[in-house]
Amino acid sequence: MLQAEILTGHKVDSVDEAKQSCSALQNLGCTSVIITLGQLGCVVMETRDGDCVHVPAPSVHPVDTTVSYTMSHTSYLQTS
Repeated sequence: MLQAEILTGHKVDSVDEAKQSCSALQNLGCTSVIITLGQLGCVVMETRDGDCVHVPAPSVHPVDTTVSYTMSHTSYLQTS
């Protein structure tokens, strides 16, 4: 969220604000945008004319979160 706030100048504290930031980032030239929102999940926008989709986070009981950020982004990159 912080990176999106820095790049767009818009606060990102909710799903709706994240969706607005997706559009702003695409206006800056990004073609695919993912903004992670912690326990709220993430929002994803893959094409300029596409919808920004909210993907809710599943309810889990974490044991070790050391590499969770890296793994979630690696999984996306491997499926793209």
